[in-house]
Amino acid sequence: DDEGYGDKMMSARRSDRLLSLLIDLVIVVNSLQLGWCSNPGNFEDVCYVSEHIFICIYLVELIVKLALLRSRYFENGWNRVDFFLVLVAVI
Repeated sequence: DDEGYGDKMMSARRSDRLLSLLIDLVIVVNSLQLGWCSNPGNFEDVCYVSEHIFICIYLVELIVKLALLRSRYFENGWNRVDFFLVLVAVI
């Protein structure tokens, strides 16, 4: 029924906003980590591990978006930038 479809769409939008907010938070924390790790002192191992954790998070985001959007993923300019940055980070 139409009402069930509307509820599903609202739920999907809320989930999308929540995931976007979560990724925004990851970006902010990653930025702080980059600043802190520019002079890590005795915490080089922590910086090394946290850098790889962030790369994994961004890679998972990319894979999920690619799986959901398929070729439409590349229609968005920011997705193309993300793809390039993740590719460079992984290589």
